Amino acid sequence: MSQNIHLAQCHIFADDVILYTTGKSLSEVNDKLQLAVDEASLWYTQNKLMINANKSNTMLIHSRNMTPGRLKLKIQDKEIEHSNSVKYLGITLNCTLDWREHITNLCSKIRPIASQLYRLRKELPPRTLGLLYNTYVLPHIDYGITVWGNSPASHTANIQRIQNMIGRTISNNFDYRAHRGIDILANLKIDNIHQRYRYLLCCLTFKCLNNLAPTALSDELHKLSEITDACTRAHNTKDLYIPNSRTSQCKTSFFISAPTHWNKLPRDVKDATSIVQFKQMYKNTI
Repeated sequence: MSQNIHLAQCHIFADDVILYTTGKSLSEVNDKLQLAVDEASLWYTQNKLMINANKSNTMLIHSRNMTPGRLKLKIQDKEIEHSNSVKYLGITLNCTLDWREHITNLCSKIRPIASQLYRLRKELPPRTLGLLYNTYVLPHIDYGITVWGNSPASHTANIQRIQNMIGRTISNNFDYRAHRGIDILANLKIDNIHQRYRYLLCCLTFKCLNNLAPTALSDELHKLSEITDACTRAHNTKDLYIPNSRTSQCKTSFFISAPTHWNKLPRDVKDATSIVQFKQMYKNTI
C-alpha cells in the first residue's frame, strides 16, 4: 500500500496503519492527508478489505505556542474523529509530543504492581522481590523508553517516585531522611529512569551502526568522518555527527540525543564486536 500513497508517509504494522505528512498550513496538511486517505481507501477496496472508520482517528501535531486547529478528513463520506492523543503500538502520542500522557498511563500500569510488592515485602526475600521487579515492572519501563525517556524531569518525576518506592520495598529501607530513593536504587544496582534510557539508547545506537536496526533509523545516523574532511581527534574515532537544532523539542529527538550520548562513551566500548559484548562493557564501564 505504501507505493500507492504519494503526498504522505505510510507505516504499517500488522493491521495498524498510520498516515502522516507535514505542511506550512492547516489547509495544506488537510488536503495532503485527505488525498492519502482516499488513496488508501481505494487500495483497500481493490484488495477487498475494509477500513473501520469508527476505529480511525486524526491528530494535528503542533508546537506548544501554536493555536491548535482541527483536521477534517473523511473515509468514504464518513468524517474521521479528531483527537488530541492517540495510542499507536502501545505508545500514547499527544498533539505536542511531550509524552506526558504516555508517562501517566505507564504510571497507572506499574503503580498497582508496586503496591503488590509492598504488601509482599514481609513474605518474600529481597532477591525474590528484585526478580519480580525485573519480570513485571521493568518491561513496562523499557518499552518505548528510547522515545519518551528524554522527557523533562518534571514529566518523569512520578514514574521515578514509583521506582524509588520499589527500591525501598526491595531493600526494606523507609528512612526518607537518611537515604534518598535514587541512592537506594544505586545500591541495589538498579538503573534509575534516566540511566535506563541512556543505556537502551546507546544499545539502539550500536544496533544502528552495525546493521541490526531498521534502516529508517540507521540511515539518519552518520559518522563524523563521513561529514567532514577535517583531521581531528574525533575524525579517527567512531564519534557521530550531531545535527544542529533550534528548539528544545528537537534536542530530545533520537537523531540528536543518540549521537550526543554515543560520543560520550569510551572508545573501547564503541569498538565492541557484538551487542552482547557492548552491553557487558557498557555496564562494566559506565
